[in-house]
Amino acid sequence: MKLLRRLNRLVRTAGVVALLVAGLARADLVQAETLEMALQRGDATAARAALEAEVAGKPDAAIHRAHLEGLLAMRRGDLRAAETIFRAILARHPGFEPSRIQLVIVLDKLGDPRARHEARRLAETTKDARLRARLARKAGARDQQDKSGVQLRFALLPSSNLTGGPKTDTILIGGLPFRLDPGSRQAGGTGLSLGVVAWQSWELSPDWQLTLSGSADRRVYDTDAKADETEVGARLAFAHKASWGGLSFGPRTAILFQGGEQVRRQAGLGFETAVPTGKTTRLSLSAEVLRQRFPQTAFRDGTLTRAQIGLRWAANRDTTFHLQLPVERETAVADHLSHLELGIELGVHLRRGPVGLGIAVATSLDRYDGLYPGFDVARKDKVSSLKLTLRHDKLDWQGLVPELTVTRTRQDSNIPLHDSWTTDVGLNLVKRF
Repeated sequence: MKLLRRLNRLVRTAGVVALLVAGLARADLVQAETLEMALQRGDATAARAALEAEVAGKPDAAIHRAHLEGLLAMRRGDLRAAETIFRAILARHPGFEPSRIQLVIVLDKLGDPRARHEARRLAETTKDARLRARLARKAGARDQQDKSGVQLRFALLPSSNLTGGPKTDTILIGGLPFRLDPGSRQAGGTGLSLGVVAWQSWELSPDWQLTLSGSADRRVYDTDAKADETEVGARLAFAHKASWGGLSFGPRTAILFQGGEQVRRQAGLGFETAVPTGKTTRLSLSAEVLRQRFPQTAFRDGTLTRAQIGLRWAANRDTTFHLQLPVERETAVADHLSHLELGIELGVHLRRGPVGLGIAVATSLDRYDGLYPGFDVARKDKVSSLKLTLRHDKLDWQGLVPELTVTRTRQDSNIPLHDSWTTDVGLNLVKRF
């Protein structure tokens, strides 16, 4: 009997403990639900109290409090305030993924084109495979929804050498001095570029899409040494999307006018593909073959073939490296204009909060086939450049964010006429509708 009484007491004690454990678990659940429900109701006081019960005393409590304020701003419809809060958090804690996710959502609701950029950064850096796959699906669905659109672009282009000519006004040809005309010498100035691109897409199947696009660009210069230019073009692209990546190919054409006269016609085929090779790396390949006609200088008629292999690696959320290997082969009726150019470019893009900085160095070797007129050698050029790109996302007006580029280029040639230094500055604006 004593044994039965002891066993009965143990059973009752175990039941009480089980009820206490269940009650505690239920209390935690109710607390979590209270925070979510308070957010859904827009009850800021209740949401802050629920959060405080969870994070009080923890070292990262301040981050979560700030994140909650961003969520509350979203709940009351103040999306710009929410964007400011999430960007402030990420400026100090770039690895805080919840704020990165909410920033993408806020920008998407605002219709801000930067949403795609932030979504790509999140997809490339997140360790959550399901989130990465979901972002990829949303990106694909968004691309499918963009059946048509218009993009306007504007650029202010100061340059120390618009013509690409040498500083000297006299060169030696066959041992004799020849004075260069103004159009062949170095001439500084400023260019203004205005452009528009419009496109229309059609779904051919779940995996195939056809896109027709047209473009027009007008470039004017403040010096007579460089003729104003107008270029118009059109492309027809068949695009295929697959689990391994995607590809696009189709015909393209372009016409260039200088000083109101047609100086070049191009027509041919192009191809692009991109393949993810890892969680944070992507391999790309592009190529095009164009037949060229020069109505006023038929000796330049021929073929232009270009290709480029690229590799992109996101080291972390704020640092991305790229490697590009371009090659160009141009043939012409005149052998001294036919050439082969091989190059390499290495670059890094750094982001600190709203500020983005890009640095790229490039070099190329360009060898020509025939003897240069007046010289007993074929032309050989070595071109080296350093390019800096600066962007600040808070300098935003109606979705227009300016981007500043500065490029310093040295062309070292065995033909003095093509030996030059150039500094180009670009202030670029793009608006997509």
